[in-house]
Amino acid sequence: MLSETDNLWEKAFQLACFIIHERAEALEIVKKALEKLGSQRSRERRRTYWRGRNRELRIRRISRPDGDILQWLIFLEAETWEIKQEKDGEPAEDDLVIRYIKHLVQLTTGASSFYVNIGLNRLLRNYSTPEVQQVYELTTQHYPASEEYRKVKARLMNALISRFGQFISVRTADHREQRFETCADQNSWFDTVEACLAFFTPWSSQRACLAGLMGMRMGESRNGLWHPELPDHLDKMETCRCHWFMHSFCYGELARKLGFDAPQERLSVPRFSLPSHHGPGGGSKGTEREVNRLSEDEMKELKDHVDSVAAMRRQAPAGLLSLVAHGVVRARLNPGQDEQRQFDLPDGVQLLEIQTEVNGSKLTLATHWIDYTECQGMAAGEYLIPLKDRRELILSFVPAPSEGANEGGAVVLVRSRSASPMRAMLHGAASVLTARRPIWGFAVAAAACAAVGWFAATARVRTEWARLRQAAMEGRAQVASDHAVAPQQKPSESVRPIPTFLLAAGIPSLRGTGNAPEPIVPFAPGDPLVMLELPGADPAHRRYRATLSTFADGRQLLSEDLSVRKETDAGAVVAFAVPSALVAGGVHYLVTLATLDPSGRATPVSRFLFKAAK
Repeated sequence: MLSETDNLWEKAFQLACFIIHERAEALEIVKKALEKLGSQRSRERRRTYWRGRNRELRIRRISRPDGDILQWLIFLEAETWEIKQEKDGEPAEDDLVIRYIKHLVQLTTGASSFYVNIGLNRLLRNYSTPEVQQVYELTTQHYPASEEYRKVKARLMNALISRFGQFISVRTADHREQRFETCADQNSWFDTVEACLAFFTPWSSQRACLAGLMGMRMGESRNGLWHPELPDHLDKMETCRCHWFMHSFCYGELARKLGFDAPQERLSVPRFSLPSHHGPGGGSKGTEREVNRLSEDEMKELKDHVDSVAAMRRQAPAGLLSLVAHGVVRARLNPGQDEQRQFDLPDGVQLLEIQTEVNGSKLTLATHWIDYTECQGMAAGEYLIPLKDRRELILSFVPAPSEGANEGGAVVLVRSRSASPMRAMLHGAASVLTARRPIWGFAVAAAACAAVGWFAATARVRTEWARLRQAAMEGRAQVASDHAVAPQQKPSESVRPIPTFLLAAGIPSLRGTGNAPEPIVPFAPGDPLVMLELPGADPAHRRYRATLSTFADGRQLLSEDLSVRKETDAGAVVAFAVPSALVAGGVHYLVTLATLDPSGRATPVSRFLFKAAK
């Protein structure tokens, strides 16, 4: 009986064969995809924290299980072989149809269900913008403007033209809408399209098929289409929506609910220009691509390859790093030095790889999955990737301006620097504990790191905080005494007033081009701490808790229970003292203000983002 891993690898192999139809090449595609699946991923912001506490926030990139990630990586790795085949020979029409649908799924499922709905139902099926808009609103109870639908469709068309430009043509339809030229006989492609969607629909979403959920409740929940048997985790809900927008039966149910035509009646497969000796094609080959299962020797070859790559990754020297986006090198830097690089990423790029070279071969050390907003392209963010030898990379994404040449993309700033001793210690502990215990080592590593981090951080923060708080109180008392005894005299030169800054509340995000500048809090060399004034205090509450954490990885640095509110021109604020020793210059930090009920339970009410300057 095959293990769960063997079954997953078999599915990946069958998918690769369906796309490429060459057994040896399909096996190489699976190897490359497994390399990336096994690479160390970046420590992204803890987005599940915000989703769990504010369900009104929209999904950016979907966090997927390993099976769906491997499926998407097969799409990505197959593209290199597809382009090579197209350059070396003359592809068949059904090959191009399959690759067109695959590329649409690759572009859209890496972003959100909003992209999937537009990509599959504006560019593979010919539903109008108002129609896909109604389906999306019914399913999600969210209402983007119609202009957002048109922008995403235009960006997807540009990406498809970039990939298939030599084979497809664009025409101007009614109302000056840009469309691809389509095949005259759409019915001949129905079986091929259905076979593609069966392979390309997210593997984890099979339970969400509306064929087995006749008791669906549409539009009755604030989260849209809902069923008590389906998961209410937001990532899984997004994956379910991707299934509904792709799968013909499911989309047909949604269309029927709104009185629209069935998907098979709206099929809009593009017409691909081929040499004259290629006939019009009929798609029969697309349904006959199943191959024999992986042999024992091929399965062993995959396992040996995965083990050897994992060993190479552990022993790889800290050499020159390349940042690669979908096969294109975007930047190179030396991780052993403090260096900085900047580059552009176009819309549609979803995976950034950190590669090095070992014995003449490229080796992926880490991967970063790029976040997308619901409909406006890449999301702003800052991310940390730990490296060897107490070094780390910081990736900062700044979205390109709307209506610009790179709309939907982003400018990426990458910096290499020394890791803090605490981060380096925790990362090292995890590496040691998991090196030889792949099954249970992760649990031990997580527990050990949590324990070490908690004790060390708590002791250091509490000691430093007590010392600085005492110094601040003594300074305040001295200033008050000086003013009381001699009001006309200036404060003593040895006592400096505590710098105070008023922060603005809002959903935390790094600022994109054209927005207001982000708040910067300066920590002068002689200031042991600064005072942050946090608005949003409610007179009905007297007890608060303020928490300081790093924005990149959500690491908590300081938590203080406060009971005093201060009245200012901006209204009631809570004063939160932040020791200078806890922050580093050029780093983004997040302050969370929460109310405390009589039992001590905290309820977040405001969040504040700032960048420290030293």
